[in-house]
This record gives sequence, C-alpha cells and structure tokens, in this order.
Amino acid sequence: MQNNDVNYTEQLLKRIEYLEENQRFVENSLESVLSLGDFQENIYSIKNPGNILQEAENRISRLISFETRAIYIVDEDSSDFILSTCNPDTAGEMIEEEVLFMIENGFFAWVLREKRGVTIASMDKSRQFVLHVIGNRSRIRGMFVGLLPEQKHSIPDTSRILLSIILLNTANALESLEFYDLLNNQKHILEQKVKARTMELI
Repeated sequence: MQNNDVNYTEQLLKRIEYLEENQRFVENSLESVLSLGDFQENIYSIKNPGNILQEAENRISRLISFETRAIYIVDEDSSDFILSTCNPDTAGEMIEEEVLFMIENGFFAWVLREKRGVTIASMDKSRQFVLHVIGNRSRIRGMFVGLLPEQKHSIPDTSRILLSIILLNTANALESLEFYDLLNNQKHILEQKVKARTMELI
C-alpha cells in the first residue's frame, strides 16, 4: 500500500511540474506574441511592410517548430497571392508547387473562409501543412504557410491560438503602416498646395 502511495505522489508531482512548465511556456509565448502590437506604437520607424513580415516570421519561428515557413501577400492589382518570404529560401520552389496545388484544389479559398489555422496534407499526402490567413475584419492581407516536421500531423491548440494572434497583429500593423503612408502623402500634397498658393500671393 505504501508503494502505491509513493507512486501516486510521484505521478502527481510530475503532473504538477508538467503543468507549471506548460504555463510558463504559454505565458512567455503570449508575452512575445502580444508584443508584436508594439508595431502600432513604433509605426513611424518602420520603413516598409517587409520589416513587419520579417518580425512576424521571427515570432512564429520561436513559437512553433515548422520545417519551412512562408508568407504570401495579396497583390493589390491582381489579387494574386505572391510569395514574400520563405525560410529556408531553398524551399521556395517546393512551397510554390504545393501552394499552386492548394489554390487549384480550393484549399486556399477554404482557409480564407475559415479565418483560422487549418492543417492540409501535401500533394503526395506524406506531409502536413498549416495554413492561416493574414487578415483582419476589413481586409485579407495574405496567407501564412508552414510545413510541419516529418511524423508531426498537427500543432497544439495553444500554439494555433497564438499563431492566430500573431497574424492578426501582423495584418493590423500592415494596415497601420498603409494609413500612415497615406496620411504622409496627403500632408505632402497639402504642403505643396500651400507653398504654391503662397508663391502666387507674393
């Protein structure tokens, strides 16, 4: 009976240790993910959307062990998905082939409707991809594509939620940068008009 009590106590202690470690992981991940919102505060120092995408990609790489990560951005003129970043860059051709397959078979359209992380099998069914839209309520900005390591078929629910937060913040940061550029251009045009009008009055 004593041995059973010792075993039960050891199991409880291991379970508590596991839960505490998991809680630390979630807290650290949440802190990292939510700090992506700092882009909203530092938007004046961001030169182009590529910086935002690179920072999002860095956060995702620390959160989830994808074998390959790629970000597609929607082209404003054609509405096509254009590969913007791929890590490692040597996997670009493979990712392009897989994404073309997904688009042609309606998987991209499905993920756009779902607006959450979806796991999809590769062309040969041997590997799993995680697709997640990059967008907010007003607009779709792009798509994240992550190739899971071999023998791995999904990501934990917590990681999926954190990925959603990262990509929502990414979409919001891209929108903020766009609005900032628009206001800056309007300001420049107004300044030019005032200058021209002043010259006319002199």
